[in-house]
Amino acid sequence: MIRTPPDAQLEVRMLPGARQTATPANTYGCIMEVDGIALDVRLRVDLAGPLRPGVTSDIGVHFLSPDLARLHVFPGMPFRLRETEVIAEGEVKSTRFGPPARRVTTAARSGTRRRA
Repeated sequence: MIRTPPDAQLEVRMLPGARQTATPANTYGCIMEVDGIALDVRLRVDLAGPLRPGVTSDIGVHFLSPDLARLHVFPGMPFRLRETEVIAEGEVKSTRFGPPARRVTTAARSGTRRRA
C-alpha cells in the first residue's frame, strides 16, 4: 500500500467494453498518455475503490517518474489510460507539483526548434 499523498487527482471515465471487469481493489498500474508522452502510473484504487467499465470516478494517482510528470501534467489536461488498448479517458483535476519552472514540449524533446 502506498502511504504518501497522490501526485495528482484525476477524473477518469472508464470506457464501456474496454475491460471485461473492474480493476483490482488494492492496486492498479497502467500507462497514462498525456501531452504526447506515456507515463507509468499507479492509481489509488485502495482509496477510491475499483474502476468499473462505463463509470466516471475521481481518483488519486502516483507517477513512477514524478520529475518527468512535473513537466507534462497540469490541471485541465486531457489524458488516456492504457493497458494494451485504451481503457479510459479523463481530465487532470489537480497536481501537488506546483507551477513548473519550464514546460518541455514534444518539439523541444525531439531537438527541433521553433522560431518566433
